Amino acid sequence: MRAIATHLLLTLILSIFASTAFAQDAAYDAWSRVFDAIQPGWNDPNGGPPSVEAMLSWDELNVISEYGSGTTRPPTEVERAALERLQQIAPLLRDATSYRSFDAGLDWNDGFSVLLPHLGLMRQSARCLRALAHQAAADGDSKAAADWTGRIGTLAGQSAQDGTLIGSLVGGVIYYIADQELDALFGSGLLDREAATTLLDGMGWLGDGDDPFRVTDAMVLEREIMAMELDRLAGRLDAGDPEAATFFEQLFTGESGAFGDLDGADVRRQAEVMFDLKTRMIDAASDPDRARGLAEMQAIEAEVEGIEDLTLVKSLIPALGNVLEMRLRLEGRLNDRLRVLNAIAQGRLDPAVLGNAAILWDRLGTIFETLPGSVQVAGLAM
Repeated sequence: MRAIATHLLLTLILSIFASTAFAQDAAYDAWSRVFDAIQPGWNDPNGGPPSVEAMLSWDELNVISEYGSGTTRPPTEVERAALERLQQIAPLLRDATSYRSFDAGLDWNDGFSVLLPHLGLMRQSARCLRALAHQAAADGDSKAAADWTGRIGTLAGQSAQDGTLIGSLVGGVIYYIADQELDALFGSGLLDREAATTLLDGMGWLGDGDDPFRVTDAMVLEREIMAMELDRLAGRLDAGDPEAATFFEQLFTGESGAFGDLDGADVRRQAEVMFDLKTRMIDAASDPDRARGLAEMQAIEAEVEGIEDLTLVKSLIPALGNVLEMRLRLEGRLNDRLRVLNAIAQGRLDPAVLGNAAILWDRLGTIFETLPGSVQVAGLAM
């Protein structure tokens, strides 16, 4: 009965993804052109040699990433050459980040074998966008710097829509890149009402929902895929397949025989426990009181840690407390940023105040680093 319910729910989830296919296919096509430019053959599961050359070499991508991760400054001669090459891809990045929805085209029937080649390339694209924002800020072009920074925020929201928990985490990491660029803009003196409006156009939509990084949605889909895979495993064990558990053991433990002598009935028993635990975890993640939900998640994880006879369940239940803790911090940062940007865009807040505060904190941080280590530790404890 649980297997039938799981199949029906997975079918429903797939139909929901398909209902927005037109806009999402357009976004996928736009991102495919970016990925083709950065890493030709990126979606070849066999890893064959690409038929065309990448627009940027790995050395150039590394130079671009290093430039974007540093302080805002004019590029060196080597960096400028790499950034000029990046201009070939800039229109593709602009097109791909013009969408607010994204479907990675994943086949959930692949279960744990599903490939996620888009996520690494999205992170690389975020580094490229950051370098473009850096260069624009160094040139004093506030509108372009705000535009590229806002597009990093858009990319964060897109990558979190692929349905996977890894996608949600990557979305959070990319948002953190956008947040750092916002910090730089706050302290640069470039942020004005027009730039704030541009930033809101690019990333303001992230604040429209109650779960901008889609953590809860990803957990629901993960539960259904786990249930589907365990049902398949039980069927193979019932059929007497001696290698049935090997894939699970290698994927989750790296050790052959880690799950002992499993049979179909034992797998189904453990699947019931896993499903119930995951449902409780989803309820915790859905709690609008994020701190209370985090506490509940940590309590469930402690309960899982105490399980002794369900080795399969313990291997399949990931540690999600850290994920919710990260989400709590990022959502707080996002909400604070959007409130400040709205206040600037509406003329209720003078951005110079933020610039002065940023300079003050930078100077205090520099002074703090000159203090003896014991004093720094005491200060952090306070």
